[in-house]
Amino acid sequence: EPVDATMEFEPNPSLEERVVTIVVWTDSPIGNNVSQTIQIRQLGATMPVVYLPSVTNVAMNEATLTFSATSATLPITACGLVYAENPNMVNQGTRVAGTLNGEEATVTIPNLHSGTTYYVRAYATSAAGTSYSEMMSFKTRLTPGRNDNQTP
Repeated sequence: EPVDATMEFEPNPSLEERVVTIVVWTDSPIGNNVSQTIQIRQLGATMPVVYLPSVTNVAMNEATLTFSATSATLPITACGLVYAENPNMVNQGTRVAGTLNGEEATVTIPNLHSGTTYYVRAYATSAAGTSYSEMMSFKTRLTPGRNDNQTP
């Protein structure tokens, strides 16, 4: 009589495919024992995909940016923006953490200098590693705008 069996596998945090081999034996009372081998392939994890941030507000001393990030295989555990005044130093720059709401995050970068160009990349981290968007830039305002704190 058939027997049902259930197996559950944890997500594969490795970037490499992994293979599970299962051997099923059937014992026959008349000596015709039969075995069957089953292989299950579990694809490797994929790195998160992070899309270019867009600026939603720029003031003299802060900027708000929005970006999207997705992960097909493992949940995103951290995300945010990394920025610097020198485009060659962005990856070592200041990080501001964000929170994904679905696949989108909005992050405000505080304490910026007025009239300054900043270079920014969005990032997202999963158990597979950290991915970054392409770099973009924005320039803070030289004079107060409607959304600026008038008394710095």
